Amino acid sequence: MNTKVTWQTVDVTVVKTTDVEGVGSVRTIGEKLYRWVKNADAAVDLAVGDAAYHKITDLTTVAQNVYQCLTANLSLLAGFAAGAITHGTYGWVQIYGPGSVSASGATTGGTVVAAGDWLKGVNTANYMVRDGASTAQATFNRCVQTLVAIPTTTTPAAALVAGFIRCLD
Repeated sequence: MNTKVTWQTVDVTVVKTTDVEGVGSVRTIGEKLYRWVKNADAAVDLAVGDAAYHKITDLTTVAQNVYQCLTANLSLLAGFAAGAITHGTYGWVQIYGPGSVSASGATTGGTVVAAGDWLKGVNTANYMVRDGASTAQATFNRCVQTLVAIPTTTTPAAALVAGFIRCLD
């Protein structure tokens, strides 16, 4: 973990076209942790609160580059965009602590997303949905747990919801 004290970006919402922080660096602000990453997706931009993922095939840069969710990478949740990180740029993703996440309250079995439920990624999307294993434990170690109930009418574009993020290595 990087022990850097002075940062080039004044806050975690800042996005840059070049690597000014040292890709993979971790920054602590209060009880939250953030990682400086590159949005290496070919065409997908990340809005504030969008879920970002690492790729299993990025062997040497797995903790540095982020992409939109693909089924093969569901277990590699990287964090949630703190700023609007367009493809090809660098920015901060929150990797630990309470934060805002893009989530959908839509259900497949009619189960309402309750506070404390686990969320999981959606193939080719930047938001999270209720994990089928919600009443037990998260399907993956890198995860997010809701801090509030999510109405079934909530769509990912409608609002960000409060969650507790755990995307540590």
